[in-house]
Amino acid sequence: MKNILRKMRLLFLSLLKNPISSLDFFKSIRTEEIYENDIHIKLASDWLLKAQEVGADNGYSRGFYLYKNGWDKSYIETTGYIIPTLLNVYLLTKDNRYKKSALKAGEWLLYIQKENGAFTDIDKDIELVFDTGQVLYGLIAIYELEDIDNLQREKYKQAIIKASNWLCKVQDSDGSWTKFGFNSIAHSYYSRVSSILYKAGMILDNNLFKESATKHIQWVLKSQFDNGFFDKLKFSSDENPLLHTIIYVLEGLYDYYILTKDNNILNALLKNANVLKEINIQRDLLLCSQYNENFDCINEERCITGLAQWSNLSFKLYELTKNKDYLLIARKTLYYLKAKQFKQNNNLKGALAGSIPFWGTYAPFSAVNWGVKFYIDALLENEKYKLSLIDDSNLWIGECFKFQNHVVNSTFSQTSKVYLKTLEKYIKNATNILDLGCGEGKFIRYFQDMFNKEINGIDPYFFDGKIVKEGNVYNIDFKKEFDLIYTIEVLQHVKYLDIALEEINKRLSKDGIFIVCDRNPNSFIGYIKSIQEYRGKWMYAFDSPFIEKWYSLLKWKKILKKSGFKIEEIITFSSKNGKFGWMNRYNIIITRKK
Repeated sequence: MKNILRKMRLLFLSLLKNPISSLDFFKSIRTEEIYENDIHIKLASDWLLKAQEVGADNGYSRGFYLYKNGWDKSYIETTGYIIPTLLNVYLLTKDNRYKKSALKAGEWLLYIQKENGAFTDIDKDIELVFDTGQVLYGLIAIYELEDIDNLQREKYKQAIIKASNWLCKVQDSDGSWTKFGFNSIAHSYYSRVSSILYKAGMILDNNLFKESATKHIQWVLKSQFDNGFFDKLKFSSDENPLLHTIIYVLEGLYDYYILTKDNNILNALLKNANVLKEINIQRDLLLCSQYNENFDCINEERCITGLAQWSNLSFKLYELTKNKDYLLIARKTLYYLKAKQFKQNNNLKGALAGSIPFWGTYAPFSAVNWGVKFYIDALLENEKYKLSLIDDSNLWIGECFKFQNHVVNSTFSQTSKVYLKTLEKYIKNATNILDLGCGEGKFIRYFQDMFNKEINGIDPYFFDGKIVKEGNVYNIDFKKEFDLIYTIEVLQHVKYLDIALEEINKRLSKDGIFIVCDRNPNSFIGYIKSIQEYRGKWMYAFDSPFIEKWYSLLKWKKILKKSGFKIEEIITFSSKNGKFGWMNRYNIIITRKK
């Protein structure tokens, strides 16, 4: 109850102080607008530049907070690890704005470093191990640049030495960090400190730094349970671990393994990551915001920062292990994030909400800079694969089919029987026939038995290489033309309908027939579809980056005419299984190629 009252208060303050931005946060829950990868990189990177410009010190604002006065003060910790991200964006784009921004941020970090080498939080000016470690990422990234002068390089070298010495000095005898840990707790996700400390030891040839880092990594390994889960991931003792910190510890182990090639580290990393992979493949379409030590999902919200980290790490684990499941996971998670990125609003354009829904447990009512940093990291990894928008949309929709596999079955409903009866006369007179998006091929089998003729079928998800070939509405890979193509409740699952209809038209022979069988939105189910999606009672979740398309007859007429089809007949009918006539309604649209 206390938490509900807190969120209600934050919502009230958000609407009062930032009403327009609050509306954009609401819209972000259900957006599906996705661009080419490079556009998302630019949007996100430019938002980080904005986060730097709004302040006066050259650090990056912690984020935009609805319930505050908008932009917050600069965050030392995340400014540190934003620097290498923006330097990588510069390497990709050759846009000097990103490099200049990173260098300005680096100068600010040099200026605010404590005499003893530590860096502090921004709320209480407390020296903290994690913050100091994350700043090392930025200091080392600039130190390693080839085109800075020797004087500058020496300044960064001394800052790295001071910070690293402080980390070694305040380390506990067992390898953990407690006294200067967040909430005075030893955390296993400080592997992100020890991994960068080890790198400092490598580039400066300092064994003390490497020994201290290794000591902490060994402490982290001791905190791993038999099932792969890591203990000591919580920010405080009275909460369950967030996806953000669950992935943090894996990132640190990955970085340490890349530096040392210690297989014990790799085994510990994969012992955890492989469990998350299987959960993401078999149980949770997207990873949950919080898990307990048994890997049970206890909070189905989306921790956006954690998802961005998981996507980035999964790309890297695919490169490391060549396990294609990691690539699939990385892509589908990133696809979701692309849709949630703000596309408008001067203060938000390019950012991401802390959680979906934005009133969720993690970073509620805000867009935080570290979520955007990890999102850019994942986008940069994705650049290596040059995948198309169609490829990614097909992957996401296919995953939704997999998690809702009851949608495709071998039985014929009353609706299916109406489709069968209508299609029969066209099948009877056709020679070259294609069932496009045929699922497991139940309509093909029915018509083959009835007419004893070959019917071709393709499907992107349920192909068997025999009756059903692999293919999709964007790529009908046959050398012949068809005099009849039909789709049965397929086009409602197509994101780029204009491209699909162009392909269908191209594959039809002269005067070929194209028949669309699809849902009618002017029905009771059509009217409550969004409610059912919100309740999780639909194939696509309410926050899905693809929303199932039900087109009105007026819309169909415009679309088909534009795509080169002439409508010859429209049949509208209601399902007999409905409690009343308008419970479920369907359209059968018979068209001919112009």
